[in-house]
This record gives sequence, structure tokens and C-alpha cells, in this order.
Amino acid sequence: MFDELNRRKAVVYFHPTAASFAFNRVKDIPPPTMEFPFDTTRAIASLMFSGTLTRCPDIRWIFSHGGGALPMLAGRIVGLARNRPELAARVPGGVMAELKKLYYDVVGVGGRGAFAALKDIADPSHLLFGTDFPFWSPHETITALDGLSLPAAELAAIERGNALALLPGLKS
Repeated sequence: MFDELNRRKAVVYFHPTAASFAFNRVKDIPPPTMEFPFDTTRAIASLMFSGTLTRCPDIRWIFSHGGGALPMLAGRIVGLARNRPELAARVPGGVMAELKKLYYDVVGVGGRGAFAALKDIADPSHLLFGTDFPFWSPHETITALDGLSLPAAELAAIERGNALALLPGLKS
């Protein structure tokens, strides 16, 4: 399936879910709160270390919620590849180079620390506005971005420009 998506130069959007084992792990905490970020991180690591990201370079991947826990775990994943040659061989350009190719929406990444961590792994041109509607109001993302006091050009790119560059058919 990924080879065909690659042939078509597809844009693939990934939104996490919670596996059945994740329910009721932490009393009174719904799975989206903690499990979604790790589901996203597991998906990215799986695509990377299966060799799919390298084998399918023409798929443009979008991951929700700033890549989940990935920005905070990127250093550990780099270290894993450094210490496991069989995994490093599946990402010949390096872990960070692969992470920089991915796109990330900024839903739930409005805190300065979380946003800074995301920008450590992602080029600003790969950050996209998202809402997670109907679970979050679009206004929450707008407010969070406003609170970051980003330069006007960077904010405009995240709010619209980056998506138009990724999906030029939206311009009409």
C-alpha cells in the first residue's frame, strides 16, 4: 500500500487512536490525553525503522498533535539508531533528517516548551494549522499560536501558507 501511495506522491494524514490495551490504564484519564501522543510516536518510529520512510520518499506525511511525544523522545530515538546498526541501516540519512521531512499539525502544541521541542525536529515550513475538530475548538489553536508571539510571516505560514505549498490544489 505504501509503495502505491509513494508512486502517487500522496499526502497521508495520520491521526492517532488508542489501542484497546490503553483504556483504563490510568484511572480517570481518557486515552486521548496520554495514549494519543504515544500512538503517534510509535507510528513514526515504526515507519522509520521498518524502512518505509526511506523506501517511500515521495509520500508527504502529516502527523497530528505536533508528532505526539516524538519531539521529546527524538534524542532517544537518535541514540537507539546510533547504538543499533541494523536499525540505522534502515534510515541511511539519519533519524533527524527523516523527522525533518515530515509535516506536523500544531494542535495541542501551543505551550512554549512543546512548540520549541517541535521546532527542534521540524522545519517551520512543515508546521501546519490544525483544529482537531470536533474535539477541540479551532479557537484553541488560534489562541495558542497567538500566545507564542511568532513573527508574522511564520504565523501566516503555519496558518495557511504551508498547507497551500503542500496541497497547491487548495488555492482555487
